Amino acid sequence: MENILRISPLKSDIGKVVKTLLNKDILKTVERPSRYIGEEWNSIKKDRNKVKVLVALIFPDVYEVGISHLGLRILYHIINSLDFALAERAYSPWIDMESQMEKYDIPLFTVESKSPVSSFDLIGFSLQSELLYTNMVNCLRLSGIEPYTSDRKDTFPLVIAGGPTTANPEPIADFMDAIVIGDGEEVIVDMIKVIKEAKENELSKDYILKKWAEIQGVYIPSFYHVEYLETDRIKAVIPRYSFCPSKVKKAVVRDLNEQPFPIKQIVPYAPAVHDRAVVEVFRGCNRGCRFCQAGTFYRPVRERNKDSLVEMIKDILKSTGYEEVGLLSLNTSDYTSLSDLTKEILPYLRKKHISVSIPSSRIDSFDFNVNESIDSGRRTALTLAPEAGTQRLRNIINKGITEEEIKIALRKAYEMGWQRIKLYFMIGLPYEEEKDIDGILSLLDWASSLGFRKINVSISNFIPKAWTPFQFVRQKVEEIYGIQKRLKAFSRTNRRLHISLSSPQRSLIEGILSRGDRRLSRVIYTMVYKKNERFDDCPDLFSFSRWQEAMNENGLSFTMYTRERDVNEILPWDHISLGIDKEYIKREYNISKTGILTPDCRWNQCCDCGVCMDLNVRNVLCKIGEQHEDRH
Repeated sequence: MENILRISPLKSDIGKVVKTLLNKDILKTVERPSRYIGEEWNSIKKDRNKVKVLVALIFPDVYEVGISHLGLRILYHIINSLDFALAERAYSPWIDMESQMEKYDIPLFTVESKSPVSSFDLIGFSLQSELLYTNMVNCLRLSGIEPYTSDRKDTFPLVIAGGPTTANPEPIADFMDAIVIGDGEEVIVDMIKVIKEAKENELSKDYILKKWAEIQGVYIPSFYHVEYLETDRIKAVIPRYSFCPSKVKKAVVRDLNEQPFPIKQIVPYAPAVHDRAVVEVFRGCNRGCRFCQAGTFYRPVRERNKDSLVEMIKDILKSTGYEEVGLLSLNTSDYTSLSDLTKEILPYLRKKHISVSIPSSRIDSFDFNVNESIDSGRRTALTLAPEAGTQRLRNIINKGITEEEIKIALRKAYEMGWQRIKLYFMIGLPYEEEKDIDGILSLLDWASSLGFRKINVSISNFIPKAWTPFQFVRQKVEEIYGIQKRLKAFSRTNRRLHISLSSPQRSLIEGILSRGDRRLSRVIYTMVYKKNERFDDCPDLFSFSRWQEAMNENGLSFTMYTRERDVNEILPWDHISLGIDKEYIKREYNISKTGILTPDCRWNQCCDCGVCMDLNVRNVLCKIGEQHEDRH
């Protein structure tokens, strides 16, 4: 039968990779050789000749960033728990290692067995930022795999991707056999089972893709055709086959307590960006910040049971030896049993001199008593996010915190002994005025007067994202330069302030990719194969001029993508459904102009966003160890 999936063990290629690395002393010539050696504590090495399905999980960034990512840890654990599959990891090699790999004809390889990525059945990319798209395509290039799915025809491995950028998957659609929208825990198992069935019964790649299309959350780009108007806007995205849904709904895990979670977490030899044990306290956020894509992508809120978290924390620490544990979520201070959790776990942690970090907290739900109790004498910088400088603009973005709450939090932080704080703001927001920038400077002046030893201020550029109420607005470019000039001048007047600014040019490219269409696949291809571009998130390697050239060479312009959208036009991502009703998105966009707030449905009435009805889910909250479903 045609198109049969056959994967060779490729022992000679594996041996070549290892032999070349050792004989040529390549690892002695590169920065941080520990990025490539593997053999970490708790890494898993299974015999590839004793399983049916081989999966290579690729995080298209350097090792120390990728090893810290929880999503990849979860999938690695789930796949390796299957007796018929294995998962190994690969990361983007840094420039020095890439040069050596090309010099000695070494393909991209996994860190566990040093197997060429091309020898696996399935390659899965985790995409956390649009600026990683060039790295992703470069990984395919280094693997010797054709980047365009149309050129791969009936060859394998299959290439898929997932992550929050897939709220709009179109800029990478031409590279992917499939794209996973939403939560991946259950979907990845179903997809691997289809591959197993195909291999056992000598079925075709076309069979696999058709079966995948039946799985909620799996988008097969080649099964959809895009028609454009003469104005370069989209006319329609049309399914090519009757069995394809007109809208691809995201996958959603209804109860995190029923999902596996990695206890034996990998402990790297190389320093990681976040070098600690982690537990996911809950997933999702219903706060409704109108700029925030994570809030719509991961909605609704699903909390883990407090008792299970206590046991997970203890088990993870026993299996890793970490001296810090992070309680992760989009906003951990919203966890309904945070106080009870910390009271129960802290005595155990203090005995072992283990610290706790809560990396994400809102000002209006920040509990100083909880943070004081977890301090244990190892106080780090306190991080708070006012986001905007005036109440008017905070209401427009639905931040829902007041000037008084901000000042109370800062004053109390200083009184309780914090000497360093970090504040997050955003500039270039819709309807921003000069007085909003005045408000940022005024608030920084006031905070500085309290006496903090150091105030780190991170000011990012607003980037419109798909499936947010601000997906329609024009992305500001020129205005950003003027605002940043003023902020730089202000920072020179106060030695306690350290203001960090984002690159307007990189923000522009991220914005274009976040709201782009399939035509941008050609641009990404050009950037990698003709412009030698990669690591666009690295200031020293990013080249705005090369992006300009690539856009021009493919007949596209920046203004095609930075422009304001009509609320009724068809957008590149309209055939992707996060469960959010587009009418809700429009409604939120319209009321944002008035500054009307939309409350969180966890503690107020349903905001009619559509997620619970469309995806058959509910908020799942945990109170004093008792898990229950919140009623809408």
